[in-house]
Amino acid sequence: MEKVKLGDACVFIRNGANIKNDKGKSGIPITRIETIANGVIDEDSLGYANIYDEKYEDYYLKQNDILMSHINSMKHLGKVAICNEDKKIIHGMNLLNIRLKENILAKYVYYFFKTDSFRKQLHKISKQSVNQSSFNVNDFKKISIDLPDFRTQNKVADIMDKVEEIIDIRKKQIEQLDELVKSQFVEMFKNSKKIKLCEMANITMGQSPDSSSYNDNGEGVPFFQGKADYGEKYTVIRQWTSKPSKLANNGDVLMSVRAPVGPVNISSCDCCIGRGLCAISAKDGVTNNEFIYNSLNAIQDEISLMGAGSTFKAITKNDVFNIEIPFASIELQNKFAEFVKQIDKQKFEIQKSLEETQKLQESLMNKYFG
Repeated sequence: MEKVKLGDACVFIRNGANIKNDKGKSGIPITRIETIANGVIDEDSLGYANIYDEKYEDYYLKQNDILMSHINSMKHLGKVAICNEDKKIIHGMNLLNIRLKENILAKYVYYFFKTDSFRKQLHKISKQSVNQSSFNVNDFKKISIDLPDFRTQNKVADIMDKVEEIIDIRKKQIEQLDELVKSQFVEMFKNSKKIKLCEMANITMGQSPDSSSYNDNGEGVPFFQGKADYGEKYTVIRQWTSKPSKLANNGDVLMSVRAPVGPVNISSCDCCIGRGLCAISAKDGVTNNEFIYNSLNAIQDEISLMGAGSTFKAITKNDVFNIEIPFASIELQNKFAEFVKQIDKQKFEIQKSLEETQKLQESLMNKYFG
């Protein structure tokens, strides 16, 4: 096993061509930060700059190039995607292109970039700021990696490929079950008349607490702000400078009302909600939260289009009140809720299998990469 610096393992590690681009133009596509947001090269999120000649041919992606985010939030810093074939796509700014030498397997290094060992080294060279973090390419080149012989690199990559394939299958199964719920919802309620959300539910818009209300000691009421999945930002509130009236109860539907608009989830606890969210709770005897959640989830794209604003998109309290969802008898709603319950049982088993496979993946990462 040989320990080498990344800089010595690569043909080059470089930033992309400095080209201002957007999705509204045409020509040869250009990578953007969003291009690898989901860990793959997403060709639907490429930019364009009306470039049609071969001026940037030297920046075209080649098979086994690894793209890495080096200017992003700390959570996404170091995220990678690998190019599986030569592509006439220009490597743009704010993503590093890591092109490895012939005797080094790109897929092996790709999996190294997903390890805790790499993350720890990356964290040491990263410079953090309020809105984004970054790292210097020269510092990045000094990060070390253990390189076994090429045959062993292939063996490790093959094993990790198989595990990742199983993880992708499990995730796809969960997505398909979610789509089945959406499809069943449309089928059951397609002939129902529409009614304003405020007539079927109680709606509470969030508010921002004073900064003095924050604490980090784990005491107080959970505070959720941002995306409706409230997974990216979790803060605890010790006290509010005013009465904490903006509360959501366990089981309430949470919907993002700004940056982004539309995503929904069901709260797993009593919590305070920030300005980026609203809480929606069913009126007794009229509807149930499961029905409201699926109603809003089914028209999420439509709600997103309601967003207005130049800096970021948002919808108002009045917009939320006037969202129209199907009106159906509580009996039909409960029938749908029972269908969802059965699907959730299947999702639970698949999710359990997914988590076990992810644990295996983590264990193998530690075994092969330390």
